[in-house]
Amino acid sequence: MKILKFSTLACSIMTLIACAHANTPGKNSDGWNAFEDISTGVYERHYVDLDSQIKSISFEKIAGASDSDMKKPVLKARRGSKILGEIYQQEFSGNRLIPVMYLHNGKSMNPSNEQDLKKLANAKTFEYYEFGQGRLSHAVFTAKNGICQDFKTQQGVHFNMSSNYYDLEKNTSSVDNYLTYQLNGMYAKDTFSIDEYSAGVISEDKAFVEKYTDSIKQNGDKLPNANAAEKGRMIEQVICH
Repeated sequence: MKILKFSTLACSIMTLIACAHANTPGKNSDGWNAFEDISTGVYERHYVDLDSQIKSISFEKIAGASDSDMKKPVLKARRGSKILGEIYQQEFSGNRLIPVMYLHNGKSMNPSNEQDLKKLANAKTFEYYEFGQGRLSHAVFTAKNGICQDFKTQQGVHFNMSSNYYDLEKNTSSVDNYLTYQLNGMYAKDTFSIDEYSAGVISEDKAFVEKYTDSIKQNGDKLPNANAAEKGRMIEQVICH
């Protein structure tokens, strides 16, 4: 088990994917996001969740909401007829807005609201979803005493996350062809460790499966490490700032 610092993995996950597939034509530099499913009429987005099961999610535009509004919810996430929560736009590096969803005790939290951030900081567990930059991620963070209290000590915050990567091929449907990673580990002070991870390719296209299975082998643990580091920086800079 390797102990790594957030600062040693400064490059983004999508940068790693771009490096790994430099010769692969992409649809756009930012990749898939939840708004794309609405505009292109994709009814359900499939992804591999934390339990390694394929699930589906759909997105609904909130009436009157501006796509660039960071103070109010812009979308709703649904699984079938059930509303999972409200999605907010959050600004990340490079001034990119990414649709995200924070859930605490089943309720949506606004990352632009200080009171909601305090609830997440003091929570013993919360869920986090990300619907942009070409990926759909779902993570659960758990702490014995409280997220920020344990994040800053050796007590640590345990994480369990799944990330699915779309828009890898210019002329291939991102709904049915994607990469998936599942990993778990712990954050403690300014370091993290991954206890275990797994990766796979979801597709019925033999050529697609072979190509990206080889890519997974070549990249090794680079993508899981970058993923864990990025989520750790999110907790550090957004929740426990």
